[in-house]
Amino acid sequence: MGDATPFWALDPGTTHLNHGSFGACPWPVLDEQLRLRRELESNPTRWFEVTYPSAVRAAREDLARFVGSDPAAVAFATNTTQAVNLAVRAVVARMAPGDEILVTSHAYPACRYAVDAITAAAGVVVRVVDVPGVLDGPAELAGIVLGAVGPRTRAVLVDHVESGTGVVLPVGEIVAALEPDVVVIVDGAHAPGMVDLDLDVLDASFYAGNLHKWVCAPKGAAFVRVAAGWREEVVPLTISHGWGDERSADGGRFHALFDWPGTADPTAWLSVPVAIREIGAAHPDGWDGVRATNRSLVLAAQELMCDELGSTPPVPASMVGSLAVVPLTGRAGSATGQELTAHARSRGFEAKFVVPDGRVGLRLSAHLYNTIDDYARCAEVLSEF
Repeated sequence: MGDATPFWALDPGTTHLNHGSFGACPWPVLDEQLRLRRELESNPTRWFEVTYPSAVRAAREDLARFVGSDPAAVAFATNTTQAVNLAVRAVVARMAPGDEILVTSHAYPACRYAVDAITAAAGVVVRVVDVPGVLDGPAELAGIVLGAVGPRTRAVLVDHVESGTGVVLPVGEIVAALEPDVVVIVDGAHAPGMVDLDLDVLDASFYAGNLHKWVCAPKGAAFVRVAAGWREEVVPLTISHGWGDERSADGGRFHALFDWPGTADPTAWLSVPVAIREIGAAHPDGWDGVRATNRSLVLAAQELMCDELGSTPPVPASMVGSLAVVPLTGRAGSATGQELTAHARSRGFEAKFVVPDGRVGLRLSAHLYNTIDDYARCAEVLSEF
């Protein structure tokens, strides 16, 4: 673990190499959420009716600045899967039987299931474009996705950062080539805090992002950014008081719908500004430094582990953010993810094993609590296997 360990709530007896799955929340952010919960419970009626509307607006404005968006386009969500679901529902409602929605073979399984379930009743065709696990660069990947778009393609669901491979996609090029004729839904689950975002410039129809991962907000903090052409018709998955009661501090129906999903605990959302501030302050160069440090570490870790295990990085460094895959060889390369996970845990490691394109790999994560020694020790543990 790194020098910043006391800042984190992580168990110091475990080496954590799987930040990408569920994130990790530092103590100052957890303290802020606890403060908010105590304030809420001291007078729930007053808090929800008086305090909450302005508090959620302020949190949304801080989030919008962080991701480069007009606050009017951004709404909080519980997670990216939820946000992708509502985006797919809105898009499919505009489609006719025989129209196509394009997904890649590396789409996050939960979001792919949502596409399959929502399109089935509408007679919409799901086309899957095969993306290889080994790529020469971003231009090759953009060409594969854009080359699969056909005359009946009405929408494309594309990851910003692939969950299984860690590959950063050239979403700017893809969105610019397709919008507005073909709707683009970007699954940006891993992107906030990993890559620098300017969502107003990107201006995809829908962009969904998690904040519990690289931003290190509490679980339950995510968002959806909705382009102007969709804002009047998109609705959250849960219809509640906002349908007919515009109590949002913004006074608009879009935010009223999303801000009031029935009685819930919104303290994860309201803790986001503190997470943005605290993680940014953990590096002398702010968020630019955080992103650069994490990226440099994961690339160094990938090089070290590939050398130790006799494998080759599947994509160039230009396609790596804070996640990278090390293909496994030998006995480890023929094991199951469950076997490898159990072995790693028995040696005090939490790690993520993936099987993109049938090849077993270790998906490395890097955040500020990691050091290069963590990965060196992990290489030894895998060599034992």
